[in-house]
Amino acid sequence: MWIKYYLAFGNFLVAVGGIGMGLLVISKNWRDRAKRAYFFFTVSAGLYAAFFAPMILSKSYDKYLLYLNLLAIPVVFIAISNAYFVFEWLGIASKHRLFIIASYIYGLFYVPIIFTPIYATGLQQTSWGYAYIPGPFMYVWMMSYVVFFMVAFVTLVLHYKSLSHIRKKQAMLFFIGNVIGAIAGLPNFLALGGIVPQVAPLSSPFILLYVILAGYAIIRYRAMEIDTVIHKTILWLASILFLVAPFGILHYMLRPWLARMGFMSTVVTTTLTLLIFLAYYHRLRPRIDHFFRRL
Repeated sequence: MWIKYYLAFGNFLVAVGGIGMGLLVISKNWRDRAKRAYFFFTVSAGLYAAFFAPMILSKSYDKYLLYLNLLAIPVVFIAISNAYFVFEWLGIASKHRLFIIASYIYGLFYVPIIFTPIYATGLQQTSWGYAYIPGPFMYVWMMSYVVFFMVAFVTLVLHYKSLSHIRKKQAMLFFIGNVIGAIAGLPNFLALGGIVPQVAPLSSPFILLYVILAGYAIIRYRAMEIDTVIHKTILWLASILFLVAPFGILHYMLRPWLARMGFMSTVVTTTLTLLIFLAYYHRLRPRIDHFFRRL
C-alpha cells in the first residue's frame, strides 16, 4: 500500500512542478520559441503525472484503464518536446524544422492508436496495481521514447564544443537532466506497458529532477533570460516540499483520530495546527529564499 501513496504523492509533485513551471516560464514571453518548447515539455510531464496520481489510487478496473490510456498520450510528447527544446535552445530548430513538424504529427497520429487493441489488449494484475497487456504498437511506442531522447542526447554532445563557457555549463545540466529523465522514465514505462510488469514504476516521481535541473540551469546561468521567473518557481516548489508536505502528511495520518473528535475539539486542534504551521512557515521561508538567491 505504501507504494501507491508514494507514487500518488510523488506524481502530484511532478504535476504541480511541471505545469506550474511551464505556465510561469511561458507567461514571461510566450512568443519566444525556446520558452514555448520548454512549456510543451514541462506541461507534458505535468499532465502525465496528473493522470498517474489518481490512476494508481483507483480501485475500479475501468477507471484505472482510462487514466492509464490518458497518461500514455503526453508520454510521447514528453520525449518529442524535450528534443524540440534542445533544438530551440541551441538555435538550430530552423535547420530541423521538418523533423520537428514530422515528430509532432507522429505524436498526434499515435494518440487514437492508444485506445485500440493494437496498442494494448487490456490490463494485467500486478503486485503494485495494473499494467497493460501489450499489443504490437506498444513496442513502437517504447522505441519512439528512446529515439527522441537519443536525438536530444546526440544533439547536445555534437554541439557542445561550439558553445561558450557559460552555455557549456547549461548544456551539461540539460544533458544530466536528459539522462535522469531517460533513466527515470524508461523503467517506469516498461512496467506500465506490461513489458516488465514485475517491477513497480517507482522511478516515476524522479522525472521532477529533470524539471528542477533545467530550472537550476536557468537560474544559475540565466538560460533564456527568465531567471527571476524560475527563481520564484523553484522557491514555490521548495516551499511545497519543505513547508506544506510535512503538514499534509501529518493531517492525512491523523484523519481517523480527527474523525472521532467532536466539533469544538476539531476546531481547536485545527486552529492550533494552523498557528504552528504559520510560525513554521514564516521562520523557514526566508531561509529557503536566501538559499536560492545565493545560487
